[in-house]
Amino acid sequence: MRKEWIVVAAILTIALFVVTGTAQAAVTKYTFNDVDIDGTIVEIEASVKETNKAAFSTCSYFADDYREFLGTYEDAVVGGTTADEVLAFCIGNFTNRDTG
Repeated sequence: MRKEWIVVAAILTIALFVVTGTAQAAVTKYTFNDVDIDGTIVEIEASVKETNKAAFSTCSYFADDYREFLGTYEDAVVGGTTADEVLAFCIGNFTNRDTG
């Protein structure tokens, strides 16, 4: 009887690790202050979410010192794996942002 419980406990432990590993997503957040985009100074808050099945990146734009919300750009891609890449992704998509 004791061996059966040990086997059941081992199976449950392994199942827990498998479910936890597949359910987790890597989300990285960035804040870029005083970014000059064609003469306009903006603040950018960005996030990149990546799972084993999908990816999603978001860039939120604000007027200098967060005085006004300027819009958001979202795409189902990895916007970058480093801060420099994510910043370039957000700057490159500033004109594509949704302002509504």
